[in-house]
Amino acid sequence: FALLNVMTGVFCSNAIETAQQNPEFVATSVITSRKAYSDNLRALFKTVDEDHSGLITLTELEKLLLDERMRAHLTALEIDVSDAWTLFRLLDSNHSGAIEV
Repeated sequence: FALLNVMTGVFCSNAIETAQQNPEFVATSVITSRKAYSDNLRALFKTVDEDHSGLITLTELEKLLLDERMRAHLTALEIDVSDAWTLFRLLDSNHSGAIEV
């Protein structure tokens, strides 16, 4: 994921430089970058979903936060461990203690 973040950063930097020349290209680039980020986060969530229920529970999130490799994945996505809890609470809109993958 770290390589992907570097590539995305370079890609976004180049896109910003061309913004004055081609705004449509920049808009497409931003959308593509957001989709890649979303896909990477979804892939991480699927890995964490141990029971393959399509939901991540608080217990599964806690295991994620205790696993050094998984924390590294969060870091690669530029998500701090404390932000992971916040993200979980935001995504758990119905307060069920689980979020959909």
